[in-house]
Amino acid sequence: MSFYSMQYGPATWSVAPVIPSATRNLVLVHRPGAIDIADLQCIRELVHERAPDIEVFIAHSRSPCSVTARQAARRPSLVFSPASFRKFVPRGGKVYRPISIGKLEQARRLQAAGIAVPETIAFDSQTVLDPARWGPLTVVKPDRSGSGKDVEVWRTRELHGKRPLWPENDHRRDKAMVAQKFIDTGRHPAKYRLLALFGRPIYCEKQASIEPSPAFDFEGTGAIGGLVTTSASSEATAGTRRNTVCNDEDVLSLAPPVASIFPEAAALGLDILREASSGKLYILEINCEGFAWHLSSWLGKIAQRRQNINRYAQFDALSVVANALIEKTRAEAE
Repeated sequence: MSFYSMQYGPATWSVAPVIPSATRNLVLVHRPGAIDIADLQCIRELVHERAPDIEVFIAHSRSPCSVTARQAARRPSLVFSPASFRKFVPRGGKVYRPISIGKLEQARRLQAAGIAVPETIAFDSQTVLDPARWGPLTVVKPDRSGSGKDVEVWRTRELHGKRPLWPENDHRRDKAMVAQKFIDTGRHPAKYRLLALFGRPIYCEKQASIEPSPAFDFEGTGAIGGLVTTSASSEATAGTRRNTVCNDEDVLSLAPPVASIFPEAAALGLDILREASSGKLYILEINCEGFAWHLSSWLGKIAQRRQNINRYAQFDALSVVANALIEKTRAEAE
């Protein structure tokens, strides 16, 4: 149970108008397991205190919530959900919900805007990579996947287009895959996870492997284990890493420009790498599919207990969320 659960108690589903004089509506969509209902209750209270022109409704992703949807549609509305909908269907309004953008498209858009990303290309059995230009190691991953699934590090010299990497019945044969330059973040592989809403940082952590990378043989064959920490799920691998609060200005300053490149996505879970040799930052992924709200997701709660951290505390997270939603509702409710 989060701090806000203790403050605001069990779920309440209010559909009766509470601010008749409001001119806009904000609909927050709850999905159990992905976000604590108490987060949304707290956000609702903060918005009502700070923006009397906005009335806030809470809907359930697994229910049509027809009365709530009908009442919310009586005024210009904005709908926000950090996780995907199931049965709830808004009756109008500007809707911000998770979307899927492939890793190749992410890299293309970021690079075009001048944001550093590891070089990323489409990969299949015919792809040939030159170690002299690409480097000795290459990350191979699905174009669309989450939680670090099917991510592997290979010796670049093995990616020569002469044979498939996987057996004939392996599901990766039928998936769109990408090859990405390996960014060496040091002996203890690390990444930054920056959760942002409309470009505003909500929390930011450095997540570093507890164990050092094992020594590996450049002359061997097959995928290399122990080097994929920076691509693995930040929550699923909580027991193998150490999280520390990050206030590095160069990391935090990436949130606004990246958000402007993906205006259709509200919440972004930015994975950011710092190259050990140069200190240069690279955006690895933007994680906009709805699995990154680890303030109060069930995985996020587990990680915070294991790591003895409080993701609400760094920037007063729910206050930041409330202010961001007030601004967006006033600007874009329709």
